[in-house]
Amino acid sequence: MVREGDPSDEIFLLVAGRLSVFATSPTGQLQRLTTLSPGMSFGESALLERGTRTALVRAEEPSVCWTLSRGALEVASTTHPRLMGALLGSLLRSAIGINARLTRELASVQAGGSRRGGVMAG
Repeated sequence: MVREGDPSDEIFLLVAGRLSVFATSPTGQLQRLTTLSPGMSFGESALLERGTRTALVRAEEPSVCWTLSRGALEVASTTHPRLMGALLGSLLRSAIGINARLTRELASVQAGGSRRGGVMAG
């Protein structure tokens, strides 16, 4: 679907299928981050930051995505402000959920490291 480093000029909304998201680790290995299911979106952060794609997204089965281009979003912001408000609210809720999940995962990893560290030191 998209490759890490590609230019970003659209948001993808997954309508059907299943996608996997991968990122390159500091050692250069591809690591799977998550699986996306219908109703989820991707590409919003790179689009909003006017950056490049930060991950590889690959279809795991036949999938359908709708796209919203930067241009369409800019037009919609003036012609359909309530729709844009709803879309941005949805994206914000999604970002908050992702942040909460990553925070829990990081705390779990750190707690595991602390326990291992205590065993090694003892």
